[in-house]
Amino acid sequence: MKSEVVSERYGEALLEVAEGHALAETVLAQIERFLQASARLPDLPRFLENPRISEEKKEALIGRIFEGEAQPILIRFVHLLLRKGRIGYLRDIFALYPKLHDRKRGILKGTLTTAYPLEPEILSQVKSKLESQVRHTLELTPIEDPDILGGFIFSTGTLLIDASVQKQLEDLEEKLKAVSLI
Repeated sequence: MKSEVVSERYGEALLEVAEGHALAETVLAQIERFLQASARLPDLPRFLENPRISEEKKEALIGRIFEGEAQPILIRFVHLLLRKGRIGYLRDIFALYPKLHDRKRGILKGTLTTAYPLEPEILSQVKSKLESQVRHTLELTPIEDPDILGGFIFSTGTLLIDASVQKQLEDLEEKLKAVSLI
């Protein structure tokens, strides 16, 4: 829990500074490149958190990962994490930044599971209805799952709307069991 709080606070601070310099989009792109590059370095967290390794060596490695293309505010941010002993949160902060960036812009990403592909017009109608319910602009990733039989399942990290035929049948079965009809 503490890790999530720390990551969110630092992530929000980075976003605020980036927005103050009109660099939120640029920082987002650089963070995404960093996450891709660091995924190939599974020992990176241990290296950065190792107290025996000098801050200069850690800064040099971060510089190589960013390949000299990072905005100064991003480099200063990483150096701040090093100085404050919070470098262990770097990946979590960077992984959270895109979500904070989207949230600030009123964008919510989620999946829309349907039994079969929806026509663009129907997808647009479903998206519009969902947007009015969640009060955010949605970016939907469509998923096909014939097992849901019909309807849809909308899911984000924290929200689930199950309007599938499968769920309705399960609910009906539970009600019938409750009144001892099956």
